[in-house]
Amino acid sequence: MKHFTVLLLFALFLAMYPVQLSTAQEAEAGSAPEAGTETESSRPEVNFGLGLSFGVQSYSDSDGEIITFQALGFVPELTVGQFGVGFDLLVHYRFTGGSDGTDFKVREEDWEAEDFSEFLEVYLPKIRYIRWAHKGDPIYARLGGLDAVTLGNGFIVGRYRNTLFRPDIPVFGAEFDFDGAAVGFPYLGMESFVGNLATFDLFGGRLYARPLLGMQSPVLSGLQLGFTAAADRDPAYFLERDPLYDKATTPFDPDEVVILGGDLRLPLLAAPPVSLNAGADLAVQDGDTLGGQIGLNGRALRILLFQSQLRLLGDNFIPNYFDSTYDLFRPERYKVYSSSQTVREGHVGYLVGAGVSLFQDVLVFQSSLEGPFGNVDGVRPTFRSELLLTEGIVPGVSISAEYIKEGIKDLDDLGSLDRTRIGSRINYRTGPALISLFYQVRHDPLRDGDPWTVRSGLESTIALN
Repeated sequence: MKHFTVLLLFALFLAMYPVQLSTAQEAEAGSAPEAGTETESSRPEVNFGLGLSFGVQSYSDSDGEIITFQALGFVPELTVGQFGVGFDLLVHYRFTGGSDGTDFKVREEDWEAEDFSEFLEVYLPKIRYIRWAHKGDPIYARLGGLDAVTLGNGFIVGRYRNTLFRPDIPVFGAEFDFDGAAVGFPYLGMESFVGNLATFDLFGGRLYARPLLGMQSPVLSGLQLGFTAAADRDPAYFLERDPLYDKATTPFDPDEVVILGGDLRLPLLAAPPVSLNAGADLAVQDGDTLGGQIGLNGRALRILLFQSQLRLLGDNFIPNYFDSTYDLFRPERYKVYSSSQTVREGHVGYLVGAGVSLFQDVLVFQSSLEGPFGNVDGVRPTFRSELLLTEGIVPGVSISAEYIKEGIKDLDDLGSLDRTRIGSRINYRTGPALISLFYQVRHDPLRDGDPWTVRSGLESTIALN
């Protein structure tokens, strides 16, 4: 196994490295193009990079014990025009002693598979991403880790991510958007995603139309009507892969989750420095549980971000069911979704959010609060806050941080870490080296034993391109 791992990584390196050489040789040649051939300006730009990463990573074994491994990673990346592909070839190992103290063991779970489905689960995530174009382009596709999947207004699927359980359970998903404008027919379009291509457990799609696009009115011509369907075929997927989960003592054998809904989106004002958009949704969960919302979002003075929603929710209806923490709370939400009793009372609720975006989105900070008006059985507010700093303001420095708190009882409860997820990463780039400090805290109230997962560490990456 050790020799196979080394040979695999070396072969991938050799297979991709000539791309860099051939590109450089073409640039140096500088010869005039022959008649009928492409000019340099018409050829897609080709870039290749290879990074080396070093660090440590901790995993839970079958007994719940934490084992720390050294990590050595090869991170090749290739872009050709709008197409890009990146790999994440990590080898986790630890020294086990031996007569001379040099014996080591490679983490077998990273490479071994017993059947084809497990083979896909193990090897697909080694492709960090494959993408075409970027979110918002007429044709957009991405395979790999998904960080913020949203369909329509986000009332059913909003900012879903499939990376919550990395690195213990890496997942390889897909996202595909198509706008008819790409083929000269801008009246129709679609958005879609699959959370895990190896198992096809969680997936969804939205079809939308612009029926009034030909009108002269700048407001009505932007009207968008959509229909969304999303489903989870295996709400127990991550729970069953938790080494501390005992299915014999805590049985959980769920059916699928299916949510359907229609939506409306309407741009009311697009006159910089102000923009204002309206949206509305009506959705049904488990065949007969209804919920809806009407809201506004936009920008003021180019830098101020805002959003608001008024929600009318039936008994046991969960808005934004597939959100950024869904994989963490799959079993808990399913118990509400499938219950024949009233676990969450129907109510009128809200979502309010505000933020600031400076220096053309180089620095973005935003927060939101959602919950019921008044005291409602089984329903408590959720608070989210996010900070993003890309390189530019401070040379070489980028920061991402997130705080999510569910089930808030009162203001003092904001300081409690129960039902909380905290994640932060600070990057510092100097020349070819990138140094990253990360910290993550995750609280899972349904987990047997210790409900806390804490990860922190220092990673170093060296770019060789």
